[in-house]
Amino acid sequence: MFDNIGGKIKVTAQIVCWVGIIISVILGLISFENGGIIVIILGSLLSWVGSFALYGFGQLIENTDILVELKKNENKSGSEETVTNCPHCHKRIAIPEGTVSPVCPWCKENI
Repeated sequence: MFDNIGGKIKVTAQIVCWVGIIISVILGLISFENGGIIVIILGSLLSWVGSFALYGFGQLIENTDILVELKKNENKSGSEETVTNCPHCHKRIAIPEGTVSPVCPWCKENI
């Protein structure tokens, strides 16, 4: 339930944005004769801009999780590391020697 919370917050931000845009369009069409086009444009724009903070917070959490994982791998003393690129996201990662099933800290996929 609480795994990948940063990704869930980002998805929630996208859903909130689209729901706001859809509601703005519906309300604008209902009141089209009384300035409905303004409701459509401003409502959609505010929904989009309003989702930035929530999406940014989710991105911040994801980046923090990645940095913590990288720091954990860096602090393991006495172990050799293999530096490679993730086959899924193609980002450069360090895999500590002796890791049985490494997971990419960026995309969370098994390597």
